[in-house]
Amino acid sequence: MSGALVKLYLDIRAQVAAHDDWVEDIVYYDTRNLEHLPEQEFLSEVAWCVFNSGMREAVVKKKWPALMRAFRDFRAARICHEELVVRIEAHREFGHHGKINAVIRAAQFLVCEGWERTRADIAKGGPDYLEETFPFIGPVTKYHLAKNIGFDCVKPDRHLVRVTEAAGYDSPEVLCQAIKDETGDRLAVIDYVIWRYAASINTDYMDAFKGVRTGS
Repeated sequence: MSGALVKLYLDIRAQVAAHDDWVEDIVYYDTRNLEHLPEQEFLSEVAWCVFNSGMREAVVKKKWPALMRAFRDFRAARICHEELVVRIEAHREFGHHGKINAVIRAAQFLVCEGWERTRADIAKGGPDYLEETFPFIGPVTKYHLAKNIGFDCVKPDRHLVRVTEAAGYDSPEVLCQAIKDETGDRLAVIDYVIWRYAASINTDYMDAFKGVRTGS
């Protein structure tokens, strides 16, 4: 394990934590627990991951309050009961039929199967279950959703993949696990800290990570 990587990570974590909104996100990923997650919050996380897929976070964040209203604050039963109106209002805010339909289908699934049963199946099946069950949740997005609902895992998005390559590690999971072994931070927290640094603080983030495995 390279001390240079740990030092860099701790410096990056301090930079991210200096922002009030971002330090709240660190706490969020440090304390998230599927066992205590309500159905409404789960559906909100499904929608967040679906709408963020292939989009810049800032775009979705700007539209999020309106989407919450359109989707009835992500109350599954209300979405199903008012499906036609929900579709119309949601499309007015975000013109992507596939993503809107994915959220509605997730709501229908929850109403049909029940949240307690679904939560137990998620806990048993993990990210793979999320991909197999919910539309628009794919090979990468399943890790985004999983960590947002309490799994301690890494989302191998483009930023994490580029950081991993620059640092000389085999995969984002191996990189983040190496940091976890030294710091005790959850994988989900490490993932978020590095992603936020790359997405919002340093556009030359790959240069920062070059050579950290060997300390060069």
